Amino acid sequence: MNNLRQKDIEVNGEKISIPFPTVGQVMRIEAMKMTFSNNQYPRMVGTGIPLIDFNLDLIDTVCYFSVLIPDFATKFKADSMSPVELEAIKPWIKAYKDQWHPWFHPIMEGIMDFSVKGEKKD
Repeated sequence: MNNLRQKDIEVNGEKISIPFPTVGQVMRIEAMKMTFSNNQYPRMVGTGIPLIDFNLDLIDTVCYFSVLIPDFATKFKADSMSPVELEAIKPWIKAYKDQWHPWFHPIMEGIMDFSVKGEKKD
């Protein structure tokens, strides 16, 4: 597949191909972020508080990978993410931040055709 359609990441020695999300998947991911943050996600962004920043990374990791990697929870021998220990998800957060997000975010900015400030590009 071409670079726009999937990103290969490596976590705990396992290589995983993650597809670029569809419209429906993006909508589901964004809805999950609001659910997991008790509708506080927008207020949490930009606080600069380390624990809140960690929780945002955790929410983003779980939401994106739960939707885009069908057997994500089973990698932790769980039916859902609720019982998973934080230490077990730490490598996944690192993979999200270091491998997935740097690839995904610029593509999404191009698709949205908006700058970071929300002003339409020429």
